[in-house]
Amino acid sequence: MGLNTEQRYRWIVILGMALGVLLFHGLALSVEGFDPRAEGIGHNSTLIERSYFHEYQVSAQPAETGRVVQTSHKFHTDNHSVALWLGASQLHTINRWNAGDELAVVIANKIAGESNARIRYVQLSAGNANIGELLCLYISVRAASFKPEWLIVAIVYDDFQEQGVRPEILSIVNQRDLSQLKMYGAGVKNMLDTLHADGASTTAPVVRNATMDTPQEVLEESLMNVLEVSWPAYSARHSLAAALKAAWTEMIVQGAFDIVDRPIVSIPKEQQLWNWEALNSLVSLAKADGVKILLYKQPHRPGEQRFYHDRNSYDQFHTDVQRLAIDCGLHYLDLESLVPQENWGITNAGLPDVFHFTSYGHRRLAQAIHEAISGEAQ
Repeated sequence: MGLNTEQRYRWIVILGMALGVLLFHGLALSVEGFDPRAEGIGHNSTLIERSYFHEYQVSAQPAETGRVVQTSHKFHTDNHSVALWLGASQLHTINRWNAGDELAVVIANKIAGESNARIRYVQLSAGNANIGELLCLYISVRAASFKPEWLIVAIVYDDFQEQGVRPEILSIVNQRDLSQLKMYGAGVKNMLDTLHADGASTTAPVVRNATMDTPQEVLEESLMNVLEVSWPAYSARHSLAAALKAAWTEMIVQGAFDIVDRPIVSIPKEQQLWNWEALNSLVSLAKADGVKILLYKQPHRPGEQRFYHDRNSYDQFHTDVQRLAIDCGLHYLDLESLVPQENWGITNAGLPDVFHFTSYGHRRLAQAIHEAISGEAQ
């Protein structure tokens, strides 16, 4: 006896669902190693959340600032001077990572140890960190009774377009600490204003739905927990979503740039002002603390037919940073061409990555930074 129309429809639905599950399973497992947070970092680039020199954690994201502070206190106890290294994702990302590859901060510590230098290095970084956020990081370690002998700041032109402070970074400073530092300029005042604005908006309406606090909600949560543990593909769903978004972005962007040239990034001065104020406050505060300061122009991918940024604006910006360093008696390094072209990656839009390089680039960066400050740090 043949199937009637309703039965055939049900079997089509069941087969479709089964095929969908199989497709999801295969795709999810194929990208389970894709870090969702690396969606914007680039193909073959690996985000290193934390790194160690011997048993000490020497690099961290903002949420683990306290661990880097603990390491710094240990270094001080062992009669080492400490350099606090602040920057964005270039500091914690390795392109084409292989087992044994290390971040610049680890390599710098090894170089210092091998040469019997007193200096040791710790690092705090966040992807696309603007200077206001780096100011918050410095204030947070200062509030934890850690004042480094050196402050190293990676200056990233692209991140001067970013304004405001993300909640996960704003949460590590408090109003009292900021209020006591208002004399250090508009950058601190901007942080206070941001903190007040954030506090005013943190009370959100209670989220409710029809299943809240019902047996259905309990059943759904239990089922999700079981799937998370027992079905590897389900636990990789966030990686799959990020990988698909990256692939979709690459297809769209490459298609668009086949028609028109890639736009050149230029950041208007009025958009940079907020970060300039933060940089001035950071410099003023660190100098008042007796900290030596090194500002450096972050390495940039060389050899591209079209420079990623507007060349004139980019050069003028870094000239202004260098002038600030001279006027304030700071140390300055131009590391733009430090890393050869073959040591850079490709973004998830399929374009040359101008921000992230291989372990060789990290070694070059570590050597350049250590050579610049080791003589005076003894």
